[in-house]
Amino acid sequence: LISNARSTESIEKLYHLWENQTHPLLNERDYMNLAYELAIRLPEKYQNIIQTQRNRINNPDRVRQFDFIAQAVTPDTLQMDAFFQSLLKAENRRIEPWAASALAYLNHPLRQSYAVKYIRPGLEVLEEVQRTGDIFFPKNWASALLRNHKSKEAYQEVQAFFEAHPGYSPLLKNKILQAAWPLYRDAANSLDM
Repeated sequence: LISNARSTESIEKLYHLWENQTHPLLNERDYMNLAYELAIRLPEKYQNIIQTQRNRINNPDRVRQFDFIAQAVTPDTLQMDAFFQSLLKAENRRIEPWAASALAYLNHPLRQSYAVKYIRPGLEVLEEVQRTGDIFFPKNWASALLRNHKSKEAYQEVQAFFEAHPGYSPLLKNKILQAAWPLYRDAANSLDM
């Protein structure tokens, strides 16, 4: 529900759940994730949500994680763009799970029309991501970049990338194609109609 809520009523219920933080089945990480999602869905409350959640976190490492990922849920598009550019540098991807989470929030389903512009630059650094990161990070990077996109424009960006790189590494190409499968499926379905 946290990642799929769209209706005003559902979002309000989630906000009250987050605000009260009394649900016995949710832990601190759940509330952090809920804060990220609410910050995107309620941009007018972004500052309050992020500051309140940060103040509730006791573990210093989780505070660092929260501060890093929270940069991706800002409603300010200039800050989003600057944060995305920072992720293109290897030193800012050192903690790979955080970088992948942040990239996924930058490419959140509610932001996909804006975030299409991140696809090509994000794919352009995939070889470097492979060289500088863990063995699983290229797949996680490609998935975080592409999994929330459903538009024809996003499909065209992936196609344009492949056209510009005809001899691209088959291993990395397959990781991109796996992550972009929904785009290809939807493109094929639209051609069938």
